[in-house]
Amino acid sequence: MKPSIRNWLGLGLTVATACLSVQAHAAANGDGLCSPAESAQSACVSLNTNIIEFLGAFASTQCHLGSGQIKRCTAYYYRYTGGASNQVNVAIPARLTKTFKTASDINCAQFLTGGAGDPTTGFGKNQVSLGICRIAQNLAASPVDITIPPGANLVLTVDPSGVSTVNPLDWQLKQGSSVTAGGLLGPYESQPQIIESAVTLTTPDGASVSYSNLAGNVSITGGNARIVPQGGTKLCVVNVGGDQSVPYTSPSFASNWTCETITYATEQCDIKTDGGDPCRMIGGMCIKY
Repeated sequence: MKPSIRNWLGLGLTVATACLSVQAHAAANGDGLCSPAESAQSACVSLNTNIIEFLGAFASTQCHLGSGQIKRCTAYYYRYTGGASNQVNVAIPARLTKTFKTASDINCAQFLTGGAGDPTTGFGKNQVSLGICRIAQNLAASPVDITIPPGANLVLTVDPSGVSTVNPLDWQLKQGSSVTAGGLLGPYESQPQIIESAVTLTTPDGASVSYSNLAGNVSITGGNARIVPQGGTKLCVVNVGGDQSVPYTSPSFASNWTCETITYATEQCDIKTDGGDPCRMIGGMCIKY
């Protein structure tokens, strides 16, 4: 599928997916470069020729604390392209590190709180409302129920939260004796507590299922259904010129349809796949762009 093609297409979903896992946000494409549009959206920043890209924020119910407990979190994925010996810091609002509050919880090499700041640069010193995370360049803390965005090589896991496109986080890079700073999207806004109870979905042929949703923890309360992790769902879009009547059991299905793993979906059902093709659901139709 080609993201540059904009047209109305028929939609097939191989597995139903709830469109509430993350909120909409700008994200870079993970190519190791900052385009003008990505820079303007604070989705990519260049720090002394080193590049950091924001690749998305994803809600999870399978986040591990350093203590071994499993809690809800939001995982923020990035791609860092630069020298391995450089020191990268990000200032995270302390209000989002109440449960995920240690270096191992958040996936930092160090996590400096209480206004201590970075002892080598002074970044964050006397800022008690911020925690300074010295980035660990790995994906060790990536939750198991999230499909890692292509190109990602580091992740931050914090309390359930979201980005603010008008409030990028402060980042700093120390390369030798040179220190550079910039703004990049990251955890900023507290996530509202979503509460739904006794909600029933009914299909046109009369089948129904009920569920409850407490702050993102979804449980089936009635009917025949199962909860499928986001990484276990696919978006199938008929190819340009393809025959949408070909069933998925047909040997010719692959030549008429393209199916890709869903990497995020918003409450408004903006869907993005690991192939990079976004789709907005409107009136039962998919606008692929």
